[in-house]
Amino acid sequence: MGFLALAFAPVAAAGAGVPAPGGEPLLAAAETATATALGTLEQPGQVDLHGWAASLQVERVLTGDLAPGSKVRIAWEELSRGRPARFRDGDRILVALDPLPGASLWSQRFPNRDALAVAAGGDAFLRTPDAASVETLAAYLALAPEQRLAGPGVEALTDLLSRAQPPLARAALARLAELPGLDSKISYAARQQLAHAVADPGRPTELRQGVLRLIGGRKLRSLRPAAELQAQEGSPLRSEALGALAALDGGMPADRVARLLESEDPAVRGVAVRNAPGTPSERRLARLLREDPDPQVRAAAVEALLAAQGEAAVGPASAALFDSDAGVREAAVRGLASLGAAAVPTLENLVERRVGEEVGAPLAALALAGPAGRAALERIAALHPDEQVRALARAMTGRRARPPH
Repeated sequence: MGFLALAFAPVAAAGAGVPAPGGEPLLAAAETATATALGTLEQPGQVDLHGWAASLQVERVLTGDLAPGSKVRIAWEELSRGRPARFRDGDRILVALDPLPGASLWSQRFPNRDALAVAAGGDAFLRTPDAASVETLAAYLALAPEQRLAGPGVEALTDLLSRAQPPLARAALARLAELPGLDSKISYAARQQLAHAVADPGRPTELRQGVLRLIGGRKLRSLRPAAELQAQEGSPLRSEALGALAALDGGMPADRVARLLESEDPAVRGVAVRNAPGTPSERRLARLLREDPDPQVRAAAVEALLAAQGEAAVGPASAALFDSDAGVREAAVRGLASLGAAAVPTLENLVERRVGEEVGAPLAALALAGPAGRAALERIAALHPDEQVRALARAMTGRRARPPH
């Protein structure tokens, strides 16, 4: 178990009882797949404990040598017993297919090798695809590999982002974020598509937020007007737009930081906090990490304070180790641990003065703080007056929680 898992309560696994969603892996898998096709599934069933197969009635072929109107056997694995099979009879899917894996288990399942595997470990599919998703993916896959890395690929990806169903759109956004020299490859048409995606209230909010992060993170200066439009008061994307503008400008004016710190919107305050270092508002960070009512703002204040002041901020930042919110505590753990030996005396002193579960966060920070932190954990495991603290320190050093009698 990891140090942070020992320090903080575990989070329940997501997705129990829900079929595997697929979606996003389809884009990357389709680029190299043996075939990518649209079709309807018939008679899915188990081959063995984890193996499944079905017949795919092919409607349209985007890549590969399959024929429309033909049937192909497809296969996949269901490794989780806590969720239903991903496909049902009659499901219409857009799917990327690869040859069956070479492992002997697959040869036992299909001795004649008469099936194709759903690519990306069974996740390269889109359920109930709409026409726009099929058309935009087909247009992207029709490009030569070298074109996908150049202007035509950027246009095709922005078309996917603007028109395809959310899983494919998210995958297109992630691919755009990876392309080298993106700003120089954006044509007028691609720029219009990106601006439309940001402004379109019919697109998912998280996708529109992602485009704004792309604008800032990749310094897409030609899309500054799109960010400025969303940075106005009342915009649901205001915080992401403000962050994009700050990234484009290499920071935020001091007067804007001070003004935004007074916002009632915690997301906006968070942007201001992250841009406070180097402005007069930096001196407010220590108070904000203790007193702001929103945990995300408190976590941002911890990170910003430590990034700006380093070792000098160990004392003020350590207060966040005992925050009521686990996310704030984790931000403090990671930030203080990144300082290594400089943070160890303060962390060790905090543990020495406390008992029970409240030492979890400072112990986790020590565990991540390098050799000096580990040496402090060893001392605590041997000498702390509280057995519960000693046991947790031993666990974080990789030893038994309690020594044998």
